Amino acid sequence: MAPQRYAPPGSAEPRFGANTQSPGPTPAHSDFSARSERQNADDGTDEGLGILAPLIRPSIVTAVGIILFCSAFYFHPFVLSRPMLLTLAVPLLFGAAFGPLVGVLVGLGGVLCLNLIAPFHIFSPYASYAFLREFLISFNSTRYWWSPLLVNSLTGFMAGLSMLGKKRYPTIGSVMRGSILGAIGFFGSIGFILYSRFGLPLLIKSIFNIGILGVANVAVAFALLVVYSIMGRLLDPTR
Repeated sequence: MAPQRYAPPGSAEPRFGANTQSPGPTPAHSDFSARSERQNADDGTDEGLGILAPLIRPSIVTAVGIILFCSAFYFHPFVLSRPMLLTLAVPLLFGAAFGPLVGVLVGLGGVLCLNLIAPFHIFSPYASYAFLREFLISFNSTRYWWSPLLVNSLTGFMAGLSMLGKKRYPTIGSVMRGSILGAIGFFGSIGFILYSRFGLPLLIKSIFNIGILGVANVAVAFALLVVYSIMGRLLDPTR
């Protein structure tokens, strides 16, 4: 009987047909690694800013939103022979795109800055739209001076609820939810103000004008949000 040779552990030759190559990373692992590297790169970019890093982007977009709010005051196209004030679309847009805090700040800051620089006599010839100036942008009313602050900030806040827990760019679904929530915030706040001040008869009489105004602002904000969502995901698919 021939003696058996002792083979140390780990020295056995691979079987015929066995795969001697180590398995490569799976697609899921590769995707996770790419996301992690992108996140680490972003963190490294903001590392020098310290505790101020999370505030940089919201501060910049809030300032841009306030500037657009003031600029939108001078653009009032006519729909059904009525002037459309499109300032309300700005806090709705920024809230649904960047979150409720930015929406509130754009609404409050836009109204405050607009009352410092804007000539409100632009809308004076339109008697049927006198409520625009008083409840949406102007502090002329002594008792209800807070009305434009409530309407614009609540609209931006409600629209921003659609971005809670979302990615950096809104999806089409969150855009739709943000537009609906912003519309609820606008109609609810303006309805409450008109009912508190003038009662139900004037509220019912103003429904048509308020409806046209709200639909026009929501439509403009929705269109811009869809463009922002598509462009953002095309330029940065990992977000």
